[in-house]
Amino acid sequence: MAAVDITRLMNSARSRLTGATDDALQLELFNVMDDFFKGSNVWCEDIDFTVPGQDPANTVYFVTSDTPSLIDKLAWVFEVPPSSTIGRGQQIGAAMQIPGEITWPCSEF
Repeated sequence: MAAVDITRLMNSARSRLTGATDDALQLELFNVMDDFFKGSNVWCEDIDFTVPGQDPANTVYFVTSDTPSLIDKLAWVFEVPPSSTIGRGQQIGAAMQIPGEITWPCSEF
């Protein structure tokens, strides 16, 4: 979001919520956006991580995002595709019970 957009958003909020401090407005804006992104799943990010072939079953792999965010849902895990012309490889079973900790392979899949 550009600085101009943020200024416009804050000015609009100030004019409609007279008496509210900027700190309170920013906190409420954060809460609204946090609820929206968590509830809608609109924010998705592909994160690559390496699984060495010798690791035992149910090994936990830690993944982090390049952006300041919390990984709270795991949508899918794919193998590396056999060719660069293929978008994704075969889907594999994995689970994430703790944010950012992926267990693979997952016998429940």
